[in-house]
This record gives sequence, C-alpha cells and structure tokens, in this order.
Amino acid sequence: MTSIERVAVIGAGTMGHGIAQVCVMAGLHVHLYDPQPGQVESAVGRVLRANLERGIERGSFRRASQHGAGEPASVEALHESA
Repeated sequence: MTSIERVAVIGAGTMGHGIAQVCVMAGLHVHLYDPQPGQVESAVGRVLRANLERGIERGSFRRASQHGAGEPASVEALHESA
C-alpha cells in the first residue's frame, strides 16, 4: 500500500487551515495555496504558531519528533503568480 507523505490544500480560509492543521498533526508535509493576498501567511500563523503551539503547551498533543518520527511536519505557503 502506498503511504501519503505530502498534501496540497487549496484555500487557506477557516476550512483550509483546519485541514492543514490536521495534516500537520498527522506528520504530513502540507502545501497550502490561496489566491487572496495575505491569506496563506495568516493561515500559517494560525496553524503553526497559535493552534499547534497552544495544543502542545496544553499537552493535547506532542511534536512529531517526540513521537519518534523522523523529520517534523511542515507547511509550505504557495502563492499565485500574477
């Protein structure tokens, strides 16, 4: 069976950043895209800095490296070229 390692999320709004967060928590590398200026940066801030870090602080979940996984998951912001 093939394993999924990378996920592309189209749209960085409420639903998109939530999907990205769940994928990052599962240890996947996420490519996040949104055509709205500033939307991707805002979503990355919410996903990585706010939601994930708060969850770690509360003890709701641990960093991937603490689970013995290899490289930590990441989010790559993709922008539309004009």
